[in-house]
Parts: sequence; structure tokens; C-alpha cells
Amino acid sequence: MPISVGKTVLNYVFWLVIILILVAGSAMLAPRVHNRRMLGARRAELESENLVQQQALADLQRKQSRFRDDPEFVEHVARQNRRARPGEVVFLFEVPAE
Repeated sequence: MPISVGKTVLNYVFWLVIILILVAGSAMLAPRVHNRRMLGARRAELESENLVQQQALADLQRKQSRFRDDPEFVEHVARQNRRARPGEVVFLFEVPAE
């Protein structure tokens, strides 16, 4: 067997081993890449939900401060809920159905 044929076979075997290593490596990394993408999407979703919750909390805190500091607002909300002061007479008018 000539030397050049042996080198050619060795060269093919070398590249075959390299390709097999690359394929095996990519097969091992594919689930990790997929998992990372899923976790990134979940993180973005949770950050979005967190922002919505922070906005709701800020709205509740604004209402709480209005209840604490604005007596006209408190009276307005009480009237909407059909509350009356002691001694007041409340007249309720029903809107006729059309």
C-alpha cells in the first residue's frame, strides 16, 4: 500500500471523526438551546405580568391615598354604593326598561 493512499484514508477517517464529534456536540447542545429560548420567553412573560401588577398596585395606592386625603372622593364613592348619612332620606329612581 503506497504512502499516499494511507494518508488519504487517514485524512478521510480524521474528517469523519471530526464530523461525528460536531454532530454529537450539536445533538447534545440542541436541547439546551431550546430550553434557554423557552426560559427567555417565560422570563419576558413574567416581566410583562410583573409590570401589569406594578401598575395595578400603583393604581390601588393612588386610590388609597385619595380615600385617606380626599373626603369628597370618599363621599362620592359612598353615594355610588347607595350609602347615606344618618338621618338622610334616600330616593332611588329606577330607569324604565326600553
